[in-house]
Amino acid sequence: MNLLGWYQTAGAGTYYYVTTAEINSQKTQVLTQASGAGIWVDLHYYRSESLALSQKDASLPTDVQQ
Repeated sequence: MNLLGWYQTAGAGTYYYVTTAEINSQKTQVLTQASGAGIWVDLHYYRSESLALSQKDASLPTDVQQ
């Protein structure tokens, strides 16, 4: 999903997509936020704070890094 600001006339907007990652041998859905012309990853959202803290330095195979 690509969100644009109400009065946005330039720029790529903010992208959101759900991907599945294998974390601790379990398939886990992760919401990813990206932006820019190359749809570069800004951050990931996890279902719990403890899961997010355990993955703070991780990247996903679906990430596009600038």
